[in-house]
Amino acid sequence: MAFFNQRKYPISIFLATLWLASIWLHNSQAASPSVQASPYSINPSDDEEKAEYTTFLPIISIPKADNVMGMQMQPLSESGGLNQLAETKTSWVGGIPVHWADVEAVRGVYDWSIPDANAPRWVEASSKGFNILGNIRTTPTWAQLYPGYFCGPMQAQYFDEFAEFVYQVVSRYSVPPYNVKYWEIWNEPDVDHNLSGPQIHFGCWGDPNDPFYGGGYFAEMLKIIYPAVKRANPEAKVLVGGLALDCSPDKENRSCVSAKYFEGILRYGGGDYFDGVNFHSYDYFSYTWGAPYEDNLGKYHNNTNWNSQWNVNGPVLIEKANYLKS
Repeated sequence: MAFFNQRKYPISIFLATLWLASIWLHNSQAASPSVQASPYSINPSDDEEKAEYTTFLPIISIPKADNVMGMQMQPLSESGGLNQLAETKTSWVGGIPVHWADVEAVRGVYDWSIPDANAPRWVEASSKGFNILGNIRTTPTWAQLYPGYFCGPMQAQYFDEFAEFVYQVVSRYSVPPYNVKYWEIWNEPDVDHNLSGPQIHFGCWGDPNDPFYGGGYFAEMLKIIYPAVKRANPEAKVLVGGLALDCSPDKENRSCVSAKYFEGILRYGGGDYFDGVNFHSYDYFSYTWGAPYEDNLGKYHNNTNWNSQWNVNGPVLIEKANYLKS
């Protein structure tokens, strides 16, 4: 799930106002022949008075809203069901990450063989009209803050080199025929690396010793890479990697510093360096098959870490979205 930074998408009110004003002015003059000419206008000649004029107004188009539904597919291809997905009018697809650890395993040497081998799937999805969500993650050995952890962050001294890598990715794949315009930076960065294995490809920027769980460090990285993305393609969008949001910060009898991660991004000035926020909902299906109906009441979809319940306050999607917006 994602929501977008509305500050960066102003509506073209000016053009709409100009259009309406032009229509009003035209109708007013046609209905009121006695309107006095402006003292600053040039008096038309007889020939000019007989001439016919055509007024060209601004063209205002309102694009059809995309279906909000999306699917992460493995594989992202026709064999994986892409044609069937297109029939559902679903608008978004994801499922192909670009790993920094693969492309620049040797510092300063780029090997695009792995992402290039996957890129035809983007071409396929783009040709069917899907919006594609790309994902950039994993840190090569030479840049790792936590040695041995591909899922973790890079050392701050390598932020610039990561930005150069991101620039190359966006330059390469945000243009036709790939057309990947939305780039998620990492996946569940709000996870402590100690809670995941060294070779896991999600997480793990979380710092349990920081009051904002390392969100400030992520913000410092965003400040460096965001201009690089826009330089590569001004139309490309940067999304905060899907947050796990394991539990609510006011969860009773449990410390949940990890929920402060996004607040840390904002407090450290990262708010101007992303276009949208991804987060993962994680509702759990707790129905017990074969149990009496009464025993399953209220147990269908819930997430006790967020005190959400399907028949009380709805899916945890609502709780997490409201929390992030706050």
